[in-house]
Amino acid sequence: MKTISNLFGMTLVLMTTLTANAADFETKERLINEYDINTELVLNEENVRCSVIGYNLPELKISVPDLAFYTFFSHANFGELQPCMTAGACQVGRMPGDLIAPDKINEQVSIHIKLVEKYYIDHLAKNCTRELIETLATNVRGLPFKHLKSGYLGDFPYETCKAL
Repeated sequence: MKTISNLFGMTLVLMTTLTANAADFETKERLINEYDINTELVLNEENVRCSVIGYNLPELKISVPDLAFYTFFSHANFGELQPCMTAGACQVGRMPGDLIAPDKINEQVSIHIKLVEKYYIDHLAKNCTRELIETLATNVRGLPFKHLKSGYLGDFPYETCKAL
């Protein structure tokens, strides 16, 4: 950091930033598993809600109990009992009442599940770290729902990462 004064008597602080070329960092991805499941959702006041649990703002969420049997990660947010998916922030057109219909409580959906391993390679430091990422996607009564969980897998030998 360097401090200088300009003509108007203001003091400026110049910060030096170390920049790296994009070639110094690399991300590789390996598909572990990808499949669809069919399940029936119960769309009622208990399973469809606006909730801040796991998010900063109220999100439209649906409980999907079957995910407990088909996913690698637990998709139940801390403080909730059942796995869930979200359609994003609660707002007009994305509220529980937009999904709950007294005459049609059950809804058949197909959920796409994808499990990917990512390798983050730092060629300058000659290291590699890994992460497992599971994404879910479905459409419920015209609204897209998704969920993502990930876990750090630790360091991986640099030379092995390069060779992938």
